[in-house]
Order: sequence, then structure tokens, then C-alpha cells
Amino acid sequence: MKIFSLHISTMMLVTLVGCHSSASLKDGQTLSKASGTDEESTQDLGSAEEESAVPPNNISGAYLSCSYETTPSVENPEAFVGCRMEDDEGQRVPASTLGLAFQFSYSLPAASPLTIYARDLADDGRYDAAYLVFASDPVTLLSSMAETSIFVTIEGEKTSGQNVVLSERFADIERDAATIQEAPTLDYEVVREEILVDAQNGAVTPPF
Repeated sequence: MKIFSLHISTMMLVTLVGCHSSASLKDGQTLSKASGTDEESTQDLGSAEEESAVPPNNISGAYLSCSYETTPSVENPEAFVGCRMEDDEGQRVPASTLGLAFQFSYSLPAASPLTIYARDLADDGRYDAAYLVFASDPVTLLSSMAETSIFVTIEGEKTSGQNVVLSERFADIERDAATIQEAPTLDYEVVREEILVDAQNGAVTPPF
């Protein structure tokens, strides 16, 4: 299927490996929607003075981008989605280079039928994070994913020194993993099983 991007012509419930637990927006943190549409206009959640500024749709020239590593089927109604930061030429920019720390999360609409788990992939050659998404059937999964947003928070972003948040919806995934040149360092089937073990052990973080 597809990978989405923020300029990005571009998922984490489980505690991300080597990542940080999900956190609420703090003073001075900026929230930016990825696209430039009226419906997804940018917001500044910092001070009143900061609210007069338009937050970026990228972080130091890097945009949020995701792709399907595995797509849902009738026999297997789940999706494995990898996310990362890229420059405007589609080249990877590791999230770890953009600030002091980073974390990925998501936001589910009320009464969503989805179950989402996620993990940081800081040491992977392809993605910064992975999302494992389940539903009762593939049609429900894909339609519900379209209404689900993902987030990446860069803590102490290197240019501004603030915590900066980019967000986008799964609906905007426009590429699949076959279009990404970098080979993964990790075995994603193993990652999938580790995510499920963590979830069974209650090692999860709440949605954004």
C-alpha cells in the first residue's frame, strides 16, 4: 500500500524500545499538523506570545513519513506500519538527530474499534517507530485507521530548544515499504512478537 508524509508527500502503545513513555503537551511545546489544509491548520500550544507564531510542518527540514510493512487481509486483519523522519527528497533523517529525545504516539477517535501497539525502533536501519494495528476485519481496520492520528514529539528540538510535535493521520500513508531503499536492521516479525509480549505483560503507554 502506501507511505504517508507530512510535507511528507509521507504508529505506539507499547513502551517503545529505548524510547520514552508517552507524555502530555507541556508549556512551550508546539503542535503542528502535517498538512497545510484548513481542516488541519497548525496550532501553537505554548505561551500566548508563542501562539501568534505559525508552528512548523517540519522539524529542522525533516517531515514525518510512514509506510505499510504488512497490510491487512481477510485471513489476517492487522497492519504493521513503520514511521520515520525524512527530508524533502525522501531521504531518512533519524529522529534521534533532531533533538535531545523523541517519542511516537497516536490518538484514537472515541469508540474506535482498533487496538494499537507500538515500539520505538531507534536502532533500525529503516524506521524510527513501528505501529501494530488490529481490528475485526480488514475493511474496519483500514476505514478506522483513516480517522486515527499519529504523533512524533521531538524533545529539546535542536533549533528552537523546545518540545515540538508533528502529527498526521494514517489516511495519508501513500507508499509501501517496497519504495524505501534502506534495508531494515531488525526482523519485523520478531518486533511484532515482542510488541505483543510487552502488551500481554501490560508494558504499554496511553495514547497521546
